[in-house]
Amino acid sequence: MIFHVHYSFSENSGEIRRIKNIDRDLALSLSNDVVEIAIISPLLFFKRKVNRFKLNNRIRKKYYLPAFPFSYSNPLAMRFDSVWCSLLILILYLIYKPQCIISEYSIGYKSLRFIPKSVITIIDAHGAMREEYEYSCPKINHKIALYYDFLENKGMKNCSYIVCQSDEMKRHLIRKYDLDEEKIFVYRCAADKNLFYYSPSVRQETRKILGLKDDTTLFIYSGGIHKWQKVDDSLHIFKRFLEINDNSIFLILTLQINQLKEIINNNFTDISDKIIIRSVPNNEVYRYLNAADVAFLLRDSVVLNAVASPTKLSEYMACGLPIISTSVASLWLNNFKYVFNIETNDIKELASFINNQKRSNIAEFAYKYLSIDYDRQQIARLVQDAKSKHNIS
Repeated sequence: MIFHVHYSFSENSGEIRRIKNIDRDLALSLSNDVVEIAIISPLLFFKRKVNRFKLNNRIRKKYYLPAFPFSYSNPLAMRFDSVWCSLLILILYLIYKPQCIISEYSIGYKSLRFIPKSVITIIDAHGAMREEYEYSCPKINHKIALYYDFLENKGMKNCSYIVCQSDEMKRHLIRKYDLDEEKIFVYRCAADKNLFYYSPSVRQETRKILGLKDDTTLFIYSGGIHKWQKVDDSLHIFKRFLEINDNSIFLILTLQINQLKEIINNNFTDISDKIIIRSVPNNEVYRYLNAADVAFLLRDSVVLNAVASPTKLSEYMACGLPIISTSVASLWLNNFKYVFNIETNDIKELASFINNQKRSNIAEFAYKYLSIDYDRQQIARLVQDAKSKHNIS
């Protein structure tokens, strides 16, 4: 049996999609008997919907555990929460006696603190804890920042295996904590080529639905409207490009339509007729990516972004899209020719960059280096090692 422990916020978040993929490709490869443990804020605990975040239909049982109140803002509450969560997981461990515990990075050490060393513990390090906190909270509480370092340090050093989202994250963890490289496996949570792929016929069909002319340049962004996703900056860049080529449209796919409309109404009313907003199911996103000519994926050049491997990157490129990004993208890819670095290149060169791209070559590159098939090869190595060393049945 396996415990799969995670925080739950939004079933549509990138974190939840990654956690579901980890469950499918790792947990179920180790055992057909998985218990899901979701730790949620007290407010969400009392508003929870049964099975809302259920990882898959093969989960035997799901538990919702309430986090300690104010554990995101108060250092003392954060420490209480850490021990509180560890005790709750220990109680469930004593009931089920799982052979393995998989947990995401933010609860990694809490999941293994009181667990016997004989249990295999796997931490999915899909973020840099302290660096994320410092970036999200400009007026940081240094006690909280230090405690994040403590949790990450203890978790990384005491777990059996680490799954991280990029080669740069692997290098970051080895540098920071002097870890054994052999216990770290890269799982990008990349695009499934059965769901995201380049198709000229789908491109033409979708552009027709959108009412676009053949020579119209279509920019696209797909995702949330959080500050760190820099949608405002994407809109500013698009506005500048319109001065060069007015025959351009910006399509934004997001579930946060009201927030996006507020941004546009406050700052971009003069180009609102050049912006299309859509909210579409995930299985329809590939159609619009095919219809586009270039995609925005802007990030600040800081550690938390450097160690990332955005799912959108693989989805965009699997559909043959070149990327507009920043210097940090050079750490995501081993081939930078498909990225327009807006920090170092003149926007006057953007049209030429777009026109010179061969979509099929980008898609082929993505299939080779950014596909779920590559991820599953890494997970297979971890599973084989775990089964051989720890006698998992």
